[in-house]
Amino acid sequence: MDSVNKHTHFYLYAKGHYEKSIFMMDDLKHLVAEYTMVPVNLITDEDVLNVLLDLTYKCIQKSSNPSNTFIHLLKNSYDYDKNFYSYSLIDNCLKIIRFTRVDDINIGAADPNILPLTEIGKWYKGI
Repeated sequence: MDSVNKHTHFYLYAKGHYEKSIFMMDDLKHLVAEYTMVPVNLITDEDVLNVLLDLTYKCIQKSSNPSNTFIHLLKNSYDYDKNFYSYSLIDNCLKIIRFTRVDDINIGAADPNILPLTEIGKWYKGI
């Protein structure tokens, strides 16, 4: 079997295996810290956005209609005043990641040492 995918914890977070706190950016900084092996206090919002955009790009490429998925990502990342917000973009990236099929990669299992697990995360042992 292939080694565990380097984006495992982002997939699992988006798919509800980790508890989401009211501070989503802090949750994601912990995931980026685990992914990059950089202390969490050095992770910036821009770092989170860069990692999520990289993964989202890969997910969009796997979608049945990549250009349409990309257009929806951008359109849905604007607020009512048409101002661009990174939190909206991050939320929309997580939506794309959530609905990406992962049956062709070794996704592994959630790690309670990174973030608290949901009930799904507690029983799911990976593919």
